[in-house]
Amino acid sequence: MLKRNFKPLKMQFKHKNVFYIALDGVAAIAAFNIFQPFVQMFGKHLGASDFQIALINSLPALASIFVLIPGAYFIESARSKKSITIKLVFMTSLFYVLISLVPFIDSNVKSWIYVILIGLMSVPSSIFNTSWQSFFSDVFKGKVRNYAFAIRNKYATLIGLITTLLAGQILTNLPKTDTQRIYVYQAFSILAFLFLMMEIHFLSKIDSPPSKPDNAEKPTLPKWADIKSNKRFLIYTITSFIYYVSWQMGWPLFFFYQVDFLHANELWLAIINVAGAITSVLSFTMWNRIISKYGNSFVLIIAAAGIAINPILFVTAHSLITLTIINAFIGIFGAALTLTLFNNLLEVVPDKSKTMYIAYYNTLMGISGFASPIIGEWLYKITNIYFAMNFIGIFRFIGTYIFYLRYKREKISRDKK
Repeated sequence: MLKRNFKPLKMQFKHKNVFYIALDGVAAIAAFNIFQPFVQMFGKHLGASDFQIALINSLPALASIFVLIPGAYFIESARSKKSITIKLVFMTSLFYVLISLVPFIDSNVKSWIYVILIGLMSVPSSIFNTSWQSFFSDVFKGKVRNYAFAIRNKYATLIGLITTLLAGQILTNLPKTDTQRIYVYQAFSILAFLFLMMEIHFLSKIDSPPSKPDNAEKPTLPKWADIKSNKRFLIYTITSFIYYVSWQMGWPLFFFYQVDFLHANELWLAIINVAGAITSVLSFTMWNRIISKYGNSFVLIIAAAGIAINPILFVTAHSLITLTIINAFIGIFGAALTLTLFNNLLEVVPDKSKTMYIAYYNTLMGISGFASPIIGEWLYKITNIYFAMNFIGIFRFIGTYIFYLRYKREKISRDKK
């Protein structure tokens, strides 16, 4: 009876590609979450200053600014987006190996080498993001696209929270000295490399559109006149940029508040992240239903408002337990923001030169990603953590209101038709 009713995991998905794109997400998030939640703390153990910690947030975005558009042209010129995407994963994975070697450098500059490697790693990884988004858009169409992305995020977030919690437990309880703790960070870097090797395997299993013939027409860069005439893309890009600035300004400040003010260690950082991840996992299905009923643009407003209140609530917490509860609440909106930012972008990019439009969008968000954390750290230094976080919260609400104006404009435009 049990055997007759049992369904293999693969059969629980509507399509083979959905199954493998979910496994792709699982492997990618395992690689990310075994290292990235602690990337700043690793820097601190290597002697990084507050400014270098801010650069860990900013340099990846700076690197992406210069490579996204030429990288997108390269992707569009390639015969197979799937092949390019796999190669970019492999290039990114090699940086984890290099990072694992940094502690062996017997020099005061090793913290700088670490920061620079984190920045350089974003060259292949940021091009990968554009390549993966374009590849995903080619493989999945219509409502299946929303379903596939929601399923991927659901399982990826579940595995991600388990990975983060285990990593935090190990970093806190296994090492007895700081030297031993650095050895664990090195081991995690190698594990991240191995998880990305698994991601390459899962990506290779996805059925994708046929490769372009050798004599295919070369892509052309969209002219400014073409972009300007695409009002939906232009307006969404501008509104997103404003919100991204307010969103990314707070990134280093959250870390400073957790570690410098509430004295969180690696385990507490993991617990706080996992609390948000659990509520994200539980809410993905709910948000997917709401998106299907009300649309991505409307849900984006709700998600943006939820994330806007985060820095304001954050600095009211005077214990790590309270902070964990706040992060669990915010995780509900984080799931919706992840879904709707991406889905909105795919709704406004044209099929022709799609990869180039995504690259233009990501480049502008990269400019924000470079400047905003540095501005946030500067604001914190000239005022205090409480003023800076409240200012960022108000700024995010302004960005949310601009998303509302965009939604209202699109609704009026649809009603006229």
